[in-house]
Amino acid sequence: MLFAPAPVDRLFARRAGGLAASATLHLLVIVAAAWPAQLQSGILQASGSPAAGREPEVVVVDSAPPSMAAGLLAPRPALELAGIKVDLDKVAGAPAELFPFVRLDPRVLAGRSETDVSDDLVNPLATGHGRARYPPLELSDAALQALVDRAWSRRERWRPFSPIADLVDSHDADRGRAADLLRAYTDQNLLQPYYDGDTLDARYWTMLGLAADHRAFVDLVTRYLRERPGTRTAIELLFLLDELVQGSRDTLLMVVANAPASSLRRSASEQPAAYARAEALHADTRAWLHGQGLEDPDAIRRRLDAVRLAILQTILETTPSGYRSGDAHYLAGVIHFEQRDRAWAFELWRRAAPGPHDLYGTAMLDLRTALSLPPERQAAAVIAALGAEHGRWLTFSEERLRRFGYKADRF
Repeated sequence: MLFAPAPVDRLFARRAGGLAASATLHLLVIVAAAWPAQLQSGILQASGSPAAGREPEVVVVDSAPPSMAAGLLAPRPALELAGIKVDLDKVAGAPAELFPFVRLDPRVLAGRSETDVSDDLVNPLATGHGRARYPPLELSDAALQALVDRAWSRRERWRPFSPIADLVDSHDADRGRAADLLRAYTDQNLLQPYYDGDTLDARYWTMLGLAADHRAFVDLVTRYLRERPGTRTAIELLFLLDELVQGSRDTLLMVVANAPASSLRRSASEQPAAYARAEALHADTRAWLHGQGLEDPDAIRRRLDAVRLAILQTILETTPSGYRSGDAHYLAGVIHFEQRDRAWAFELWRRAAPGPHDLYGTAMLDLRTALSLPPERQAAAVIAALGAEHGRWLTFSEERLRRFGYKADRF
């Protein structure tokens, strides 16, 4: 069993997503056709082993040196390719740096350092953490939305987000609007649909650049969880991290599935240096994944599903007064549903209760209605409910793209 049962509290909310809008209805139809019916004992227990029977190798992600964030903010020369600027320095890291979630130790999400990690997950609320006093973040709705809009970006994440990170770091984790600001940023700015244009090149380099920013977010979140666990803002950072894992998964699958020789011909003709980097990254990433026991796309998905479930488990174990626990149940249920574990997905959704801060309320109302139907009608109704939620996300995302002058195939 991956995790022990966690306390259950609330639920409800608004959108679902994937970086490349990959949760399509035809996949859900396939999922509905062949689920095992057994019910598992852990609240967020993953079904199946992460990779061909092997336990995932996990490492504690150490805090980056203080110069890291400054380096990400410093301007660097970029190549012009396929209508976008490609920063080769930014994507020059090893696969382990570009895809940190593959080896992220979920235990650090419980707010402990490497020396504190033990075999059992514990609730940091019970450890008596002392917390420094910070002023509450005071923002009107208009000012909050203006900050979220200024942080929107199509091709990078950390640089436009850093002003929000500074505000979160310097204000109270429960009082004021720091948590509201993070929730709005994550909901409106993070996961976006990225579709190919005439070639893969623009999407490839855009998504790779986004993945290169993930390490800075991991460092921020793990440090914050050590300093201020069990707070509303810490919970919002965990939800932010969950969305980044989804983006990292889509980018990693894109890199390993697309040999540059057949997929990046424009890069080869226009920018040989960029093409050489893509070739090296493709080979290095496949070799690195082989060493991790991740031999195929399904194994990669299972590994990152396990990381997501660990994040959601931490939310349920540490959330104050059930804050957004309903959203954690909803997302965990979707993961198990996609893993063809219908019984456990249904159980998670039934256990969830509505909360005023949740983002998936409409979807959960639809799912509750679906689960009240006779058993023979439930599967089709659940597929329809999840498809409707994906459609709401896609409509919202396309409207947000248009607001900033973009479309899904423009980067």
